[in-house]
Amino acid sequence: MKHVSCLFILLVAFAVCGCSSEAWDEMPDRAQKFVSQYFPGVEASSTAVGADGQYTVALRNSVTIVFTELGVWLSVDGNGTTLPDNLLFNELPMALYSYLQEMEVTADGVYTLRRDDTSYQVGLFNSSVVYDIGSGRIYYPSAEQDQSAR
Repeated sequence: MKHVSCLFILLVAFAVCGCSSEAWDEMPDRAQKFVSQYFPGVEASSTAVGADGQYTVALRNSVTIVFTELGVWLSVDGNGTTLPDNLLFNELPMALYSYLQEMEVTADGVYTLRRDDTSYQVGLFNSSVVYDIGSGRIYYPSAEQDQSAR
């Protein structure tokens, strides 16, 4: 009976890992290269494909990344850990990256990145910064809300 239990556990573990590996293998090359470039040597603990075709990858270092069906990143969440500087340098618009450098924000750490067709949002330790793609404007959303409440 002990052997049957062990065999069952191994089969379940294989099935779980197999699904994750299968989703990883189906993920666009662009997304796989993104993970390899910015998080080298960090294995995926899970990979899933949503009904909307988006891929969600959870890495063993606690980072979670969401990609479009084409492999373009939509969000990178450090889940409490800071994101690598080379990721910020290569993936953010230069004006936004330069602003973060000037404000010495990257020294304290960037914890999340989100983007859509209109903006980039950078999550910091205790605030966030938004870059409007159309205008090139950089602002702190909480400061704008404070001003509009006056």
